[in-house]
Parts: sequence; structure tokens; C-alpha cells
Amino acid sequence: MARIVYQDQVYVMPDGEMDGDELLRELKVPPDHDLVLVRPEGNLLVSRHRKVHPVDDDYFVDAPTFEYGSIPG
Repeated sequence: MARIVYQDQVYVMPDGEMDGDELLRELKVPPDHDLVLVRPEGNLLVSRHRKVHPVDDDYFVDAPTFEYGSIPG
């Protein structure tokens, strides 16, 4: 089991790979937000359609989904 942190809460995830979409559902990430994995070597966007392998002490945050060509306002 992997112990991870998201929104300052600890979650326990099963060992091994899972779909990014499955991880977003488990963590209840809002549908209009992306999930970002924060690691010392750099931040990684968790793609909904790729595999992710959470490990102990991974730290996740979410951010509003960026829309290319959009102008805030």
C-alpha cells in the first residue's frame, strides 16, 4: 500500500499502477481540475489516460484545467 497526501489529507492507495482517471476519482478531484504530482525532481501532470504508480509520501495538488488560447476574464 502507498501512503500519499492530497489536499493535506493522507490516503492509502493499493500498490502498483493505476489509471490516472482512477486516481482522480479516488481522490475526488473536481472534474474541471488537473492533478499534479509534486516530487523533488519536478512537478508532473497526472494524465487521465496514462498509468501512474503512486509511492509512499507522494504529494498531490490540483489546479484548474488550463485551456489553450483562453483569456481569463
